Amino acid sequence: ATGVLGRALISKLKEYQVICLIHKTPFKEHGVISIKGDITKKQLGLTYNEYQTLCKQIDVIIHMAAITDFSERKEIIENTNVVGTKNIVTLSRDADAPLYHVSTAYVYDFPNANRFGKQRNFYEISKRLAEKIVKDSLVKATIIRPSIIIGDSHHGTVSTLQGFHLLSRLIMEEKLPMLPGLPHSILDIVPQDMVAEVIFALVHNEHIGGEFYITNGQNAPMLKEVIDTIVQESTILFNKSISSPKIVDPDLFDRLIKPVFLPKLPFQVRKEIRRALFMREYLTIEEALPSSLDFLNSHYGIKKIQDMKYILKNNIKYLYNLINSQEEKKAYRG
Repeated sequence: ATGVLGRALISKLKEYQVICLIHKTPFKEHGVISIKGDITKKQLGLTYNEYQTLCKQIDVIIHMAAITDFSERKEIIENTNVVGTKNIVTLSRDADAPLYHVSTAYVYDFPNANRFGKQRNFYEISKRLAEKIVKDSLVKATIIRPSIIIGDSHHGTVSTLQGFHLLSRLIMEEKLPMLPGLPHSILDIVPQDMVAEVIFALVHNEHIGGEFYITNGQNAPMLKEVIDTIVQESTILFNKSISSPKIVDPDLFDRLIKPVFLPKLPFQVRKEIRRALFMREYLTIEEALPSSLDFLNSHYGIKKIQDMKYILKNNIKYLYNLINSQEEKKAYRG
């Protein structure tokens, strides 16, 4: 409940009695019951009596807990994304409650995609394994596959900065003069409130079964279009000219640019760039993802994104305000 999607979804579930399993981050919301547990442990880390009580209380399970930080260690990703899903599936079976499992659109096998390195990152592997666990279990389940999630459509707000935000911030602060990718690659990004709206619609209408791609599909912007919007909006907000990073071939970046460019930078900047560049393989995909928005629109009234540039600008404004507030704190500390 404390993650990017959790907070966006909670606001839509006011007519439901919501029980949230939390691990470390406290969560306080009117009408929401928080239970401290751990999805990586059997019975979610609860006592026998606590677990049995939970099974009797729940009618529906929405499983969104996952490690999305690509730089995290494999064992931590596996423990949360794979073992955690196995334990949630057990809960679904024990409680006889349908499961709404949030995966990623990038489990999709692109027929002819040009992906740098050709290999999946471990996050994607873990989500494929998690889906297999859900499907093999034969519990009543619906799989939801969003693409790259960014902040709110209208305000840009997000509880935790994602890879897209880290990359955008580097561009805004002109810390990334060159970016490995393909200018015409497709960058499929969706706002968190839209994904939350889809999950709510499926749960509210008791739609059980199927796999839903929450993506822009053929309407997704190209990488260069996204970067141009970031640069243009940043130029307005900072009231100065912001340089656009040059998009270079990933192989060239690795062989000739990265070894010379990165070592010369301050440690903190190197750290930020390395973390942001875990997104690099999503900057080389030349094929569109499938999308379920036509079905969701005709059945549940979910609207397609009409103005991606508007949403991007709001996310950049949010980042700009965040940068300014952090600079103010630094100045105050002296």
